[in-house]
Order: sequence, then structure tokens, then C-alpha cells
Amino acid sequence: MKKLANLARVQTAADVLLLYPKESLIDQIDLWSQRHPERCVKTSIERSLPRIRSLLHCVDMVTIDATYNPSQATDAFLQAMMCLGASKVAMYTEVMHDGLELFIRTHGSLFFLGPLFAEQWEGVFKHRLRAEARLQIVRPIPTAKIFQSHVGWGQGKA
Repeated sequence: MKKLANLARVQTAADVLLLYPKESLIDQIDLWSQRHPERCVKTSIERSLPRIRSLLHCVDMVTIDATYNPSQATDAFLQAMMCLGASKVAMYTEVMHDGLELFIRTHGSLFFLGPLFAEQWEGVFKHRLRAEARLQIVRPIPTAKIFQSHVGWGQGKA
């Protein structure tokens, strides 16, 4: 099995987490990551739901491979939805499974029937990473910070 060029195995922030990736998905993402050395890709075959949740706190988006074990992938999908939200979670498979696509799309996440071409992955990550950056820019300032910045107004010298 190929290793991704910029694979992170330590508990650090990553752009993309691949859960349960098989060789085909790893090869596809490896091509993308070689063109984007500034991006960090993590892989995991973790089965423990608490451990999956801890991995999700350190990533921007997750793609789950459901090719060989759709029930395990569905469990991980639900955890990812709770931690990251629908726009940051995608399901990938190379085999159609009854009801899987409808389940994923009903929750508002992306569903990929692979394998995908390099240009398709490029478009997916470009759109998803750009959306993440846009969300970070327009996040509202917490109310406590606004309140602190206004304390003392009107108390100046007359």
C-alpha cells in the first residue's frame, strides 16, 4: 500500500482525514497531495467511536471509504456529522450499497462513487477548502469580546 507524501500520523491539525481508505482511494488522494505539499492528509482505520471523535477534532474535513464495510463507515459518518457538520463530511465508495447514497445525501453531505479522476478530486478539495476558509473569515466575534471592548465607553474626561 502506498503512503501519502505528506501523511501526518501525529495528533496535529490536518486538512483532510481519510477513514478506512483502501489502496484505490489512497492512490487517488496521493496524486492530489503531491500537487499540494502545503496540505496535510491523515489516514485512519480506527474503529473505536470515541477515538474517531478525537481524530475529528483535529481536521477540516473527512472522507470515509465505505467500499468494503458500509455499516462501519455509516457509524463513522454519524460521528463526523456531529463533530464537523454536513459540509465537511463525504462518503466514498467503489461499490453501490443499498440506501447508502440516499442516506448520505439526505444528511446534506457529498457522496462519491469512485474511482475519481485527479481533476475531480482537485475540484472537490478546492471547493471544500475554499468554503472552510470563507467560514473562518466571516465567523462572528463572540459576544464576550464585544462587551469587553465597549467597557469604559462614555467614561472619558469631559
